[in-house]
Amino acid sequence: MGKFDGLLLVSDFDDTLYDSHHRVPPRNLAAINYWLREGGRVTVRAYTTFAPYVHLAPINAPVVLSNGSAIYDFHTDTMLVETQLDPRAPQDFQALMDAIPSLGMEAYHGEDIYVFRPNWITDLHMKKVGTDYTVCPIREMPTPWTKAILQQDHGVLKEVQSWLLDRFPRRYEAIFSNHVYLEITDHGCNKGGMVARLAQMLGIAREN
Repeated sequence: MGKFDGLLLVSDFDDTLYDSHHRVPPRNLAAINYWLREGGRVTVRAYTTFAPYVHLAPINAPVVLSNGSAIYDFHTDTMLVETQLDPRAPQDFQALMDAIPSLGMEAYHGEDIYVFRPNWITDLHMKKVGTDYTVCPIREMPTPWTKAILQQDHGVLKEVQSWLLDRFPRRYEAIFSNHVYLEITDHGCNKGGMVARLAQMLGIAREN
């Protein structure tokens, strides 16, 4: 019986497990391999664009994606859990974008990303994730959405967070993934809750 049997190790992806060049430093690999030899399970919390990098670390559990909106098993290519924004999200976000014209927005529909009114932050994010996307009006974006990301400077996004939560209580989670990204998921969906759900699915009694 290993020292870490029954434990799930969860790491963030960007700039934590992986460095700024999407490489896993040798010290991280050594620590993960020790954890695995002692019977532990390992996964990450990452964006939907994580797929090209999954092979770089010995992950042996499904991955929590999109700020806690999904759980995906890359070993079997199976979506285990996927939450969706309220069906009224397109109307809600159109009202928001009309109210705050400087916002950039991304909406996620399955594996596809749709962008409305990109600003410089949106452009940088799309270059960083390196995936295809479609720029189009909100009304032309297919639904349902698994999440949305709003982009502006932090002061504006604080205003946006209050705007959304005041007008639509118990409809959305609005969580900063960094100071210029505000991620929107379904109410009650967050990283901590989805990690707990994954641990339950794996039959793991404790989390570390």
